Amino acid sequence: PKMRLQHLSLEHFGMTKSRLMIDLAVENPNVFSMDFKETSVHMRIAKDEVFSTRIDSVVHVPAQGTVVIRIPGEISPSELLEGLYGLVVKPSHTSYSYALAFTVNSDNAILHDSRVKVQGEGTLDDLTQ
Repeated sequence: PKMRLQHLSLEHFGMTKSRLMIDLAVENPNVFSMDFKETSVHMRIAKDEVFSTRIDSVVHVPAQGTVVIRIPGEISPSELLEGLYGLVVKPSHTSYSYALAFTVNSDNAILHDSRVKVQGEGTLDDLTQ
């Protein structure tokens, strides 16, 4: 599968915790469908981990199709302010990275129950385009 961080938004701002929503596009170029389970996501802005969550539901990605996974998570106010500073002041110089890990459920015997890890990176201005 190919993955691309599509959008990052602030859903709720709070004094102790804020809620983020990440939209991750997953493209399956294969001729067979895939289901992801036991999915975990970690995101960093600059070098600080700002987001970590687990998705307990199964995500179905059709054969030769694309699905957008909406991933909710919490972030502390200090981490949020650092990310906002980077987004407003210097988005083209503030890096982000993410790591996604999941187990594949597939009709393909070779892939079934395989653990997959995917990493991506960019700069914050990539997310505003």
